[in-house]
Amino acid sequence: MSIFEKNLQALLKKNKFLAAKIFNAGQKNFEVIQQGTDNINLNIIDMKNNYPIYETSPLKEIEDIRKKFKKYERYPVLFLYGIGNGIFTKLLFANPSHEKIFVFEPNLEILYIALNIIDFSEEIEEGKLILEHSQDFSLAKALNYFKDPLVK
Repeated sequence: MSIFEKNLQALLKKNKFLAAKIFNAGQKNFEVIQQGTDNINLNIIDMKNNYPIYETSPLKEIEDIRKKFKKYERYPVLFLYGIGNGIFTKLLFANPSHEKIFVFEPNLEILYIALNIIDFSEEIEEGKLILEHSQDFSLAKALNYFKDPLVK
């Protein structure tokens, strides 16, 4: 079973609507390219606008973001806007303090790509990773999330 299939199966258990949207989104307007020799140094290029998600080296930018997030290392819950290639989000789960991460992504195709690159199936199934398409987010969902005992 592919990484994407594992992720989609996990997401189907948690959010069927989003799983269906991601499945139907596919990859049309973006291309994934490997930069350099490291096979996880993956950039996503918007082919319509010829614009990369990571301006320089994805791994360098992810490392820079990790350093900035050091001040949040004890937070049990994180809210992120954008998933990128998924590597940064996966790295955050290496810290056992992070019990839940909410990711709001405006582009379904980016979610599709990230779910093809990184195996989040365990985090999704365990309710540790909550994915939201920004377009579908509502006040009702926000209020529901704020009822979670981890969100203080």
